[in-house]
Amino acid sequence: MSEKDDENDEVARIVVVGQNRARLSKIMELVNERKETLSESEFDTKTKLVPCLAALQAYPNEDGNQVRYMSNFVYHDGSSMTQFLDDEAFRTNVRLVLMVGYEWQHGDEVHIFKYFETNGIDIQVECIRPNADHDTLQKEMDVFKGLNPEDKKKHSQEQTMGPSKMAKYVIDALRRPMEEEKEDEEDDKAEAEEETAEEIQEKKRIYIDAKLPRYACKVCRSILFGHNHLHPLTKANYGTKITSHSMFCIEEVLNWLAGDDQYAAEGKLSCPNCHAKIGYWKWSGALTANGSWVTPAIQFPTSKVDRIEPVSISPLHGVIRPVLSQQDGEATSEIETTVGNALPTNPSIE
Repeated sequence: MSEKDDENDEVARIVVVGQNRARLSKIMELVNERKETLSESEFDTKTKLVPCLAALQAYPNEDGNQVRYMSNFVYHDGSSMTQFLDDEAFRTNVRLVLMVGYEWQHGDEVHIFKYFETNGIDIQVECIRPNADHDTLQKEMDVFKGLNPEDKKKHSQEQTMGPSKMAKYVIDALRRPMEEEKEDEEDDKAEAEEETAEEIQEKKRIYIDAKLPRYACKVCRSILFGHNHLHPLTKANYGTKITSHSMFCIEEVLNWLAGDDQYAAEGKLSCPNCHAKIGYWKWSGALTANGSWVTPAIQFPTSKVDRIEPVSISPLHGVIRPVLSQQDGEATSEIETTVGNALPTNPSIE
């Protein structure tokens, strides 16, 4: 029965080609045995393997160098490849050629590729490679032949040399679509989880009034919270002699900077952008610089955040930039001499 008589038009094909009929038969036998030990979820059960034989010979050119060429390419039983090449289902669904066996030489992939290309089939061709400690397949085969029975058995069990290595090469190709499909599913799942996390993070984002002072991460300059999120005691003490080395915020910022961890007794606050540690909180509270007890204590060391003064625009005078007074260190305003219609970019808060 020909291939096209028992195949569904949608079934993928992999051509397994060797140069020695007996060795190819042994490899295919091992492949079938290995398939019996695998579950249907581990390999593509619908893919049909098409074992073939290629005959490559050589002739000396004018320089005396041996030139390889392919003299024949047939189905493993010796019948013509016409039954496949004339079958539209085969031509459409053949997706890979695997070259197995130890008889291949460097550059033989080109001959196999050109054979299919000449017959109007553009296909990927892959050839088994020697192990890292062997330069060529021939050297690896010579070493394998010289091994004692015990070492041969070990390599056969580990599928690292001999026919079992070739069989593993074919099985790996059958498993590849399932592994790629699994990777795609994992990538899609990870992408969906990332999008969900971003959506959740966006929902947690608090409103920060740009017309009031804002506070940014010292590391990446991302805006963290605004003046309206400061605890009343911190607002009252700002710019006075009792200003502490930390500022306290209201409970709202926990949802933005602590996330689900906000329900713990205490913890660290991190920048949502660069994940640098910017503060900490305790539901039990903490002591402020003026001796007051704040509960809960949502605390940011001033060494971790920068205060960003608001930038406003005057319709008559242009940009008004906040500057620090030399006398008392408080923020005052200074009108720029250059009047512009657009607000200039401030790199410190981008």
